[in-house]
Amino acid sequence: MLWVACGDSMRLRFSARAESGSILVEFLGSALLIIFALLGVAQMSIWVWSRGVVVNAAHEGARAAAEVDASIVAAEWTTRAVLRDGLGTKGNEFTITASRNGGVVRVEVRGESPRIIDFMPSFPIVGRSTVLDESTVWP
Repeated sequence: MLWVACGDSMRLRFSARAESGSILVEFLGSALLIIFALLGVAQMSIWVWSRGVVVNAAHEGARAAAEVDASIVAAEWTTRAVLRDGLGTKGNEFTITASRNGGVVRVEVRGESPRIIDFMPSFPIVGRSTVLDESTVWP
C-alpha cells in the first residue's frame, strides 16, 4: 500500500509488490479450514455408521440368545461376529455384556467409535437390546 499525493487530496494506491504473498496465505488459511471441516464431517459419518453396527450387533446377539435352548454365550459370539463384520478389527475393542433374567435377554455393547486420524476425537457408543426369551413363551 502506498499513499500518493495528487493535488489537494491524498489517494491510496496499491502496489503489486506489497500484496505479492497475501493470496498464497489466504488460500492456505482457507484450505486448512476446509480440510478440517471435511475431516470433522467424515469423523461424524464414521460415528453414525459405527453406532448403527453396534445397535444391530446388540439386537442380533439378544435374538440369538433368545432362541429356544440357546445359551447366553450365543449372544456374545453372535454380537462379536457382527461387530467384526461391520467394523473389522476395531470390533474387538467393544465390551459385550449379556444377561438372562426371568424371561428376558439383555445385551449391551459399549465402546468408542473408530478414528480417521489419531488426533481426531472419538465418541462413545452404547447399543442395548432387550428381547423376550422364546423358551418362556414357546410351549
